[in-house]
Amino acid sequence: MYNTAISFNTWVDPGKKEIKDSEQKDRPGDLYNASLEGIEDMKSCLVADGWVEVSYKKWRRPGKKHGISATLGKVDENILYVFSSNCYPFEPNRAYTPFQVVALLQYGGDFKGFAKDLSEKYDVAKPDLKKKEIKKDEPKKENDLLQILKKTTIDLTVPIPQPPIIIEINNSNNKDFPDWKRFMSLGNFSAITGKSKSKKSMLAALLLACATDNCVLSRKIKGKFNESKRGVLLFDTEQSDYDVYQYGRRVENILGGKHRPNFGAFALREFSPKQRIELIETALKHFKDNLAYVVIDGIADLSYTINDEAEANTVVNTLMRWTKVYNCHITTIIHQNKNDNYATGHLGSFVMKKAENVISVKKVDSHRSNITNDYMRGVVAFESFGLELSDDGIPDIINEIDDV
Repeated sequence: MYNTAISFNTWVDPGKKEIKDSEQKDRPGDLYNASLEGIEDMKSCLVADGWVEVSYKKWRRPGKKHGISATLGKVDENILYVFSSNCYPFEPNRAYTPFQVVALLQYGGDFKGFAKDLSEKYDVAKPDLKKKEIKKDEPKKENDLLQILKKTTIDLTVPIPQPPIIIEINNSNNKDFPDWKRFMSLGNFSAITGKSKSKKSMLAALLLACATDNCVLSRKIKGKFNESKRGVLLFDTEQSDYDVYQYGRRVENILGGKHRPNFGAFALREFSPKQRIELIETALKHFKDNLAYVVIDGIADLSYTINDEAEANTVVNTLMRWTKVYNCHITTIIHQNKNDNYATGHLGSFVMKKAENVISVKKVDSHRSNITNDYMRGVVAFESFGLELSDDGIPDIINEIDDV
């Protein structure tokens, strides 16, 4: 009983060797530990080794028929805490990170070999990607600056039309008397936030379906796309090819199951943040003439760390540039902090400040969530509503759910 009790302890022994935070931010193992990919790989390695997830966050070692031997996600979201003395290669009463678990089970304890593979995967071994002082742009000549100012001058005597609205939302709970408001417009980006497994991607699937068919869904969201600009793209940075396939099929199943040629899905899990940005930009450039709506599920994976201000600023500036240059709307998805409703890290703060609208998804139970508008630029925030999954995993819009 004592061993079981201490497994729920929120304190983790830092070990004999203390390492300052500043020394471990850019190591490949730390980047891996901070990623959702690391947690999923850790679980996959445990299952392959014969471990069984008995119930939520409780695991049983290979060869044991009853009881639990460790917890995963109890001490911290990405920590396996082992309290059994018969779990080789793990030691009892110790906490293990994803990097340690995968190195022990998949690499036979070759931590250097695993770190080398991660360095190549994340490109952190390259000197130009290591954290260093940001070089200042070379000063431009005055004539060059005047030319730029001329191009960016707003002529206040010539009216500029409002950016085209591509999706509207019914702000009335009475579906018979809709009150359609601006929801998303070209040249802007939006953010969907929420805790892990709160059904953020399910809401994104509904928006993708609405955009793909330019239709009204549940009398709540309505597509207003120009017929000459109907391209819709999904980029997923976290999930496997199979899961992204299911994600894309869910979008089409919402619309009756038929394949839509104007909708495309891409799985970018295997690439580094720099490569993901390059691949997304290449796709935006390739489809720019017809492109209108884009979802990036996992915006945090476009950066090496979400808590670096300079890098967060670069990612958000990239979003703003993409939406203007390619005249599209981009919806980003980012996790919330465990203890509050703010998007994680400096990246989350920058995204929330610059987005056209910020939407929160809060889980009510395994099949339902509530959708709340935290912020909407220029118009009144929409009324909250609910999201419900059918037995087939198809999301639908319902009235807001009482959170009991």
